Amino acid sequence: MFSPIQYYNWRSRRDGIEYGGRILAMPNGTYTYGAAVSGTPTSVKLSAISSNVVGDYHTHPLVEGYDGENFSGSDIDGYLASALAVAQQFGTMEYSSFLGTPRGVIRMLNSTSANALNPINLRDVAGEKCSCQ
Repeated sequence: MFSPIQYYNWRSRRDGIEYGGRILAMPNGTYTYGAAVSGTPTSVKLSAISSNVVGDYHTHPLVEGYDGENFSGSDIDGYLASALAVAQQFGTMEYSSFLGTPRGVIRMLNSTSANALNPINLRDVAGEKCSCQ
C-alpha cells in the first residue's frame, strides 16, 4: 500500500510540489492506485470519486513556513469530503488518506478507525536520505 508514497515522495521533494492520486478497490479484493497528478507546493487537486475509490494519497514537499510533516486543514477537509461522498454515493464507509512527508514519514487517516481524525504513523523512514539532491 505504500508504493505510491514511496514512488512519488522523493519526486515531491525534488520538484518542490505535491503529487497525489486515488486508491482503488479491485473486484478480486485487492487494491491498486491511480497515477498521481502534480500540484503546487502546498496543494494537489485529485480526480473525481468513482465507485471503486476507497482512498487517496499525496505527498508534501519541503516548503519554508509550511508544516509538511502533518495533514493540513485543507487535507483533512478533502479527506472528510471524499469519505462522505464515497459513503453517500456508493454506500461504503471505507476511506483512507495517506500522506508522505518531507522527512519520509507515512501517515494515514482512516474513516473506519475509532478516531478518524487522529493520524496513524505507518512508517517512519526519517533516517533515510533523500536521493533527490
